[in-house]
Amino acid sequence: MNKNRLQRLRDAVEKISAAYSELDKVRDEERDAFDCMPENLQYSERGEQTEQNADDLDDALSYIEDGMNALNDIIANN
Repeated sequence: MNKNRLQRLRDAVEKISAAYSELDKVRDEERDAFDCMPENLQYSERGEQTEQNADDLDDALSYIEDGMNALNDIIANN
């Protein structure tokens, strides 16, 4: 990979990392919102959706992390 493409890849990984951090914060806030709900609300449709949102964000973050690891491997090997 030439220097220009490698630098563009590094820049992209940096942007993905920043987005990952923001999504991680959103997930934590959603999880906190669920945890702070009274128990009866946790079992309501709203509570269940809040918990599902946090779980879905966990999954998305895992996929992003896998992608970043693959990209970092490319960078390390060039």
